[in-house]
Amino acid sequence: MNRVLNIYKTKGLTPLEVIRELKNTHEYESCTLSYAGRLDPLADGVLLVLIGEENKNREGYEKLNKSYEFEVLIGIHTDTYDIMGIPHMADVHVDVEKEIKNLKGEKIVHFPPYSSRRVRGHPLFWWARNGLLSQIKVPRHKVKIYETKVIKKRTVTKRELEERLGVIKRVNGEFRQKVIINSWKKFLPTTPQTFAAYTIEISCASGTYVRAIANELGGVALRITRTAVGKWTIEQSLNVSSKVSSPEEAPLL
Repeated sequence: MNRVLNIYKTKGLTPLEVIRELKNTHEYESCTLSYAGRLDPLADGVLLVLIGEENKNREGYEKLNKSYEFEVLIGIHTDTYDIMGIPHMADVHVDVEKEIKNLKGEKIVHFPPYSSRRVRGHPLFWWARNGLLSQIKVPRHKVKIYETKVIKKRTVTKRELEERLGVIKRVNGEFRQKVIINSWKKFLPTTPQTFAAYTIEISCASGTYVRAIANELGGVALRITRTAVGKWTIEQSLNVSSKVSSPEEAPLL
């Protein structure tokens, strides 16, 4: 059995949990499986899973272009650039819609401090979690963005933000969940009642972190959906997870 599976990864799952779910089925229990292109726990969408001999071609799959739809909540930053991080208020001095249009093209950017890029034998998130980022030089890389489009602008209430944050409780593994949840609980009472949010479509080359784009725009990634990897689209993807996302999460508070 040698092929590629286009899997829909739900929010709250890691790619490794998707692999484990597949391995627990009779069809794939004896297969060699791996994923091509990491997708953050709070993101959903297309995840390519390689089977058998197709694993030898993983590098090629990882280099495929990707498309995303994501929502940026303006006015808050976190150390992870998405809502699964420690928050603080952002001082926004940019024209967000103008900056979105200016994203197209090639850019040299730093890797997010909470990412899997390895430096001196450890992923960047290891250095960040241990408070050691000052001891290394965070590497930069070139990203290419082909198209960007603002789908809509809307207002997000504090209540909705609390509901969205509830997904953090559903993530397994060591992602500082208790520290992050406590930080949000202390932070939320100090915030405004509403925030501006932009839903953006983007097509880009491999290696583009859309949560880093959210950070540059003066906000945080509230939601990220990967809609395509190469020719594989979200409409064609297969949901194999028993951990299905609900339309609304249980509020954080």
